[in-house]
Amino acid sequence: MARLDDAHGADPAQPLTLERIVTEARALLETGGYSALTMRALAARLNSRPMSLYHYVRNKSELLTLALSDAAAEIDWVLPSGTPVERMVAVGVEVHENLSRLPWVVPILSRGTNIGLSALASTEHFFAAAADAGLDDAAMLALWRGVWYLISADLQMQAAAAERSRDERAWYETTDSECVQGLTQVSRLLPHWRELSAGYSLQTSIRALVTGTVLQHRAAGAPASSAAAQE
Repeated sequence: MARLDDAHGADPAQPLTLERIVTEARALLETGGYSALTMRALAARLNSRPMSLYHYVRNKSELLTLALSDAAAEIDWVLPSGTPVERMVAVGVEVHENLSRLPWVVPILSRGTNIGLSALASTEHFFAAAADAGLDDAAMLALWRGVWYLISADLQMQAAAAERSRDERAWYETTDSECVQGLTQVSRLLPHWRELSAGYSLQTSIRALVTGTVLQHRAAGAPASSAAAQE
């Protein structure tokens, strides 16, 4: 058994560093999600002691922020172009595409306590476009939250679907239309639910939300910038 260094709690052949801690934390998150990351499990991966980790991070929350920041730093956030509406839609689509490659991130972000600070570049791009569209601060933040809910819900549903066993099917594939006879529209759509779901476009939903918000804000008498008038 390798001797543990008393000062750092790590195998002397591989000194314990913050970089190693974050790398192994991400490995746990990528394979097991939020619940898999514990100081005990992380210490085991590092051939260290749990208490040794606290020389580098205060707690799990700080470690999560570091892991999120590490992942976000690997993303090259593109500055969107076009009208304010097009720019906001582009940001939403880009966030969805990037997070689809990092499925462990969404459940953590949904807790609302941690974020990778460099990822706020996408939020800044969205806010800048929203401001150019004439939205006030409240409308701007509400719209961003709405777009985020679309993104996170879609990604979480995709993740859940991917975890289904082969003998599990969606509820609409196991529900007989006769069981919902009193629900006219539901019973009409039920046989086509699968194909209609397959044709769902997140981009279309984001565009509808953004466009509707901008138009509603303008109709309410809020001033719209000249740039917004071009969308």
